[in-house]
Amino acid sequence: MLVIFVAMSAINHAITTFVVKGDVILTYVHAFITYTVIFVVFTWAKYGAYSYLVNNSSYRSVHFKMNKGGAKDHLLHSILGTILTILTLGIYYPFMACKLEKIRWNKTQYGTSPFTYF
Repeated sequence: MLVIFVAMSAINHAITTFVVKGDVILTYVHAFITYTVIFVVFTWAKYGAYSYLVNNSSYRSVHFKMNKGGAKDHLLHSILGTILTILTLGIYYPFMACKLEKIRWNKTQYGTSPFTYF
């Protein structure tokens, strides 16, 4: 992860130095793209950390397991939920958090028993 952070920082610095060069419109476009990439990487890493934790946990010698296919749904609902939270001035945030927890719990299972969130 440190290598990715250093590479992203170097690319960001190179773009700021050689492409933007103080232009106001390019500065705003660059900032929007940079913050969008950071948001996507953070959301992906958060789901990956949860998946790693679940896959490496056990209780009474029965292992937890994370089913495939939840990362894309988690990312899409995070993006849509963040946009709706901004548009509704924070009112949508509890609904977004509930939806993301539902995605995580429905992809988790204990042994052969899947969890369900309702």
